[in-house]
Amino acid sequence: MITNEHAQMTDRQQIFDLWRECFGADEPEFINKFLDSFFTVEDCYVARSEDGQIAGMLFMLPYRIKNGSQTLSAAYLYAAATKPQLRGEGIFTSLHEYAKEELRREGADCIITVPETKSLYTFYARFGYEPKLLRTVRRAAGRSPEGYGKYLRGIDKNNYAVVMDKKSFELTLDGKVFTPDGFVRDGKIYGDDLSETARTEPSGMLLDLSGKCKGTYGLAFLLN
Repeated sequence: MITNEHAQMTDRQQIFDLWRECFGADEPEFINKFLDSFFTVEDCYVARSEDGQIAGMLFMLPYRIKNGSQTLSAAYLYAAATKPQLRGEGIFTSLHEYAKEELRREGADCIITVPETKSLYTFYARFGYEPKLLRTVRRAAGRSPEGYGKYLRGIDKNNYAVVMDKKSFELTLDGKVFTPDGFVRDGKIYGDDLSETARTEPSGMLLDLSGKCKGTYGLAFLLN
């Protein structure tokens, strides 16, 4: 029997091991940095077997979405994983439903996610997610701190890195090009100039929980 519940702090090693098993391309240093920054019992959900082993997991990271004067509460679905030998048994479906209904009861307006492959877009569509997130890519120009170019390239590869040292995310959603006024680097905010050229492309999916999330929304990515 599988039980859906919040993770415990003592689950960290199991979560690390499952992550390595399912996302082998991620380096241990990156996984540990992520867990150091974001692993809390409130935001990590697990499917646990009777022997205490974790069969599946997912993170629902807190987000704030600004749409004009309105601020929406959201969660970023990340690192959803099921033990390979248990896939096809509905573990993700059950765990996602558990997390979704809890978020709904707590007043979340939506869940967003950024699938890595086209097949995952199809997969998440089965659960009601829609491709409502658009990615805006701008190129940084001028006043970059030393070594900043490498950091910006890292943001493009891992979009959450821009807020790796913060406990929550923030997006501005107005259906237009999003221009951030600062970036996070080594725990500090740096201002920078941005060129006016930008391109917009599909980037992620949104599951509306409250009926308040209309239209398409913008994510911002910065390149050196």
